[in-house]
Amino acid sequence: MAGEAMAGKRKQPGFAPAVVRRIHGKTQVAATGRRIRGKTRIARIAHSKAHFAQMRIHGKGGDPRRRSEFQPVNPFSEDKKGLAQLPEISRARMAMSPAVLGTMPCREQQQSELFNHLSAAIRQGGSKKVLYISGMPGTGKTASVLQVEAQLKQKFAFVHINAMCLGKPSAVFGEVWRQLREAGLAQERCSAAAAEKQVEGFFLHRATQQVVVLLIDELDCLATRNQAILYRILSLIMLPKPHLVMVAISNNIDLPERLLPKVSTRLGFDRVDFRTYTRDQIHEILRKRLEVYKALDTFTNDTLKYCAARVAGHSGDVRKALQLCKRALDVCRQLPVTIQDLRAADQDLLQANPCVKAVHGLSVKPRLFLLSLLLEMRDRQAEQVRARQVSLRYAKLTAARRRAAKELPDQYRSIRCADEALDLMDRLVACTLLTRNYMMLEEEDGLISKDPHLSLSSLELDDLSVALRDSETDPFLIELLPQ
Repeated sequence: MAGEAMAGKRKQPGFAPAVVRRIHGKTQVAATGRRIRGKTRIARIAHSKAHFAQMRIHGKGGDPRRRSEFQPVNPFSEDKKGLAQLPEISRARMAMSPAVLGTMPCREQQQSELFNHLSAAIRQGGSKKVLYISGMPGTGKTASVLQVEAQLKQKFAFVHINAMCLGKPSAVFGEVWRQLREAGLAQERCSAAAAEKQVEGFFLHRATQQVVVLLIDELDCLATRNQAILYRILSLIMLPKPHLVMVAISNNIDLPERLLPKVSTRLGFDRVDFRTYTRDQIHEILRKRLEVYKALDTFTNDTLKYCAARVAGHSGDVRKALQLCKRALDVCRQLPVTIQDLRAADQDLLQANPCVKAVHGLSVKPRLFLLSLLLEMRDRQAEQVRARQVSLRYAKLTAARRRAAKELPDQYRSIRCADEALDLMDRLVACTLLTRNYMMLEEEDGLISKDPHLSLSSLELDDLSVALRDSETDPFLIELLPQ
């Protein structure tokens, strides 16, 4: 009964996901997350905690933590009890689940680099370089780090911070201190205002030699106008003997280059880039998952190739391919799943989303604003972008559209366009097509201002592109839409 109650609790939308933390070679699970204006920002982690617990099971090769090099673990090398008795279509559905247990194909090189850096840094008692991991969403960054962490043989404390869950950038120090206390490395409580001094004092006067691996996910969310928070949190590794290994994950490849000189000149970076999955890689991932579950015959090879090409041509997010295949299993009348079934599933997923219908019902100006957001997100390779940048792009597209229509110039058009953008933003947020979040900017004079950022609410980026293309009639806008 207690297990059922806990399972029900985790499914409630108000709870943040569990983060696996390894301390003294043991696994601990702690709930993280902060309520922000009545909502809880949820961090997406591709694998469940059961994945990492399963990885610690001793196999024929011994404890994976005691290996000197990274070796992907496949928990399904031996058939699980009852797996063979399940219907083939049920095994295929399990294979297409994002939380499937097993290895991550096509990421062996990145995982090897992560393993080598972390194992060497822990063995040396810390590192003076930040391990910077970058890549588009859905490329396996966080899952790879957590999988490598589960195989490291050394004893260390693992602290995982998701900056997207923080109410404001400066709250990162309070969250670090809270997790250090949970790990038993710090004792006393402290206020949010005193957390930064406490964290700095902890790493400055270490009472123990145990290494702390600090993983900061969604590092972009700590970026302020003067980059003070980023500078202070990353510069912890520059203390005399902090016994600290810093790992940062970001969707932006060029974030280190965009840091101010006072930050970039003092810090060194070891980089691991997660490129967007190619068509062949997505095809291999799908085949590997089906092979592991002995369900390869449920899809024709041409269907898997078509799915891989369709996803690679848009976002390259492997989670989209898994969702598409899983839906195709639901709509197909008989096995194996064909390309026609996959197309029907794609259309079904698109039409089942009420946000797609809402896009079809919009007039030209709201569609132009959504197109501005789409182009801005693609160019910056980010899941959320500054509202100001979207408004500026909207103004440029509006001016270009007027020139294409040979309309007379209007000297007050820029002012009206800015007001239009604010009004459109409010309307699209009100109808839940967009989500508006506020980043707290700390000015040089100490004042705090709000910087609005926009992201898609219930639509994927490539789904928005398809919805705009299906509903667009303006030749100028059709030409701007990504192919």
